[in-house]
Amino acid sequence: MLDAFTAAVVGQVLSNLISVALTVLAYLTFLLWKDYVETVVCAFLVSQAIHTLRARVVEAIGHLRAASSPPLLANLSARAVSTLRSTPPLIALASLLLLLLLLEHTSVAAVTAYLSLAIPLLALPIWLIDKRLLAYHRFVSDEVLVAALLLLSLIALLAFVSTVL
Repeated sequence: MLDAFTAAVVGQVLSNLISVALTVLAYLTFLLWKDYVETVVCAFLVSQAIHTLRARVVEAIGHLRAASSPPLLANLSARAVSTLRSTPPLIALASLLLLLLLLEHTSVAAVTAYLSLAIPLLALPIWLIDKRLLAYHRFVSDEVLVAALLLLSLIALLAFVSTVL
């Protein structure tokens, strides 16, 4: 039917038309998603930053759930000290900003009073419930729980900082 030259020309024209169509499709997709590119990049960066923290928390929950582990309250106090030493700088800076903003709007005595009330109120249920507190794994996996808690704490931190600044 077609000689070799005509078939090559038709093939070249068709491949160019397909390339143009794909380029137009890619551009239209970009136009559709351009408002969300910054959000997707920020989400990717945050997920990379908290990946190691999530893995450490999941591992710590596994150790806490073990039958041979000590009571939760004794174990959590030791883990809190080691966690404070290995906190990522961004989280430490955000926590310091939160504390400084809190101290700017209230007195040191009020912050101390809130902490002295909050710590026993948080420790009492942990002491009373102890290992039964970790029985949630029948409903939700450790990875899902830790990811949800990290995202909720990040949203709360961002909401606080954005409303104050």
